[in-house]
Amino acid sequence: FNSPNFSVPLYDDMVAIHSGLSYIPLGQSVGTGPKYIEFGKCIKDLVVYVINDAGPGWIKFPDLAAPIDVLNSNTNLYGPDPKRITPGTAGTSFKLENIYDTRILVEDNPLDGLNIAFFVESVVENDFSIHSPSDLCVGNMNAFSISSPTGLQNKTINWDFGDGETWSNTSGGFKSYASTGTYTLVVTVTSPEGCITQEVLVINVENEITRNISIRGVNEVCLGNEVQFFAEGDLDDAISFNWTFSNAQSSNRRNPRVYFSIEDEYTAALNVTYAQNCLSASSITTDQILVNAADYEYCITCSECIGSFSPLAGEQYVVSAWVKETDLTLEKTSYQDAAISFFYEGSNTSSANFKANGPIIEGWQLIEEVFTIPVQATSIQIELVNLGSEDVYFDDIRIYPFNANLKSFVYDPISMRLTAELDENNYATFYEYDEDGNLIRVKKETERGIKTIQETIKRVKQND
Repeated sequence: FNSPNFSVPLYDDMVAIHSGLSYIPLGQSVGTGPKYIEFGKCIKDLVVYVINDAGPGWIKFPDLAAPIDVLNSNTNLYGPDPKRITPGTAGTSFKLENIYDTRILVEDNPLDGLNIAFFVESVVENDFSIHSPSDLCVGNMNAFSISSPTGLQNKTINWDFGDGETWSNTSGGFKSYASTGTYTLVVTVTSPEGCITQEVLVINVENEITRNISIRGVNEVCLGNEVQFFAEGDLDDAISFNWTFSNAQSSNRRNPRVYFSIEDEYTAALNVTYAQNCLSASSITTDQILVNAADYEYCITCSECIGSFSPLAGEQYVVSAWVKETDLTLEKTSYQDAAISFFYEGSNTSSANFKANGPIIEGWQLIEEVFTIPVQATSIQIELVNLGSEDVYFDDIRIYPFNANLKSFVYDPISMRLTAELDENNYATFYEYDEDGNLIRVKKETERGIKTIQETIKRVKQND
């Protein structure tokens, strides 16, 4: 805000300057003399910074019924006005709290160069989102709703659907459009302070909705291997999925998994049923792909497969393992020779070498890394890598989904007693027994080593 020209070049949409009832566009010169600044009702707190003041100048608050909170300023009461602020020298700044729609009167007397900048520190939280499909069928009832991260309590809500229908003070409901066409839905939310926020959604109402779907899968699969198929495309209002495969398998899952055990060419077909069933359109959309099942050169034989472990292509997983190196010629703080890597069949790509980090505990260090399986992968080769010349050891190797926890248990092969339990962080709790099978000691693996947390001693008192 510059005097004597009173231009405001700094902030879009923030300040409107007016003289009487004549509002001046932001950044435009409005001439000399005292002028009012009005901040919108969405502005809560401001910081005022004095760039330069070559002579006397004041900031007044003629509409306030009580003094405003001001920091770091020279303030004086001024006549009938509740507050007059003398900005002070260049570099002075102060905060104005709870401004909302308050007018600020700026006077520079004489007109010799009062230069002030206003910075927005906080605003009224009034954001929200509209939830509704943008393509609708004529005559069908549709759900409309809004949500706000800060809530909608004590706020005024107005809906204008563009066809003459309006709602008031509701966060949602059901409505249909009687005619085809393009409509503009406008939702207005007003906060208790008077801050107004609008969201607009353009809605196309049709007699027929064109939807596109596709199947994502592989065109080649190894015999006996499981492969996953994915439904993609316009699926927001899909209500059911019907997969059929020419090997007599079927599924109602969105993304099914299927085995092919006989060498042949197969068809995977998908029918998707939608809630929106337009007057002249079928509610079912279809797609299909061909899948060749064979014993390709890159296929892994069944003796090498882990049959019970079937990760999903395109998903995130965690690999975890304890490693130990035998080269103790130097005092190591981390093991760099032991690593784990993956080779993804189908995409012909490899992962990085995952190495250990963190503390070395009783000679062992933990590898724990997150990895994503490529969507083209059909199987994974897991390689335990020794990058050095000395022996390295691997123990407690685990692979599990990223959004899951895993616990594992170790049993004595003869007595079948529980000897260890590994928690979700792959740290072990050890159980020790006496010759009679009684639990006598419990030890816990921690970052500071293995600690005994429970010990039981039994004594038998003999009668004299």
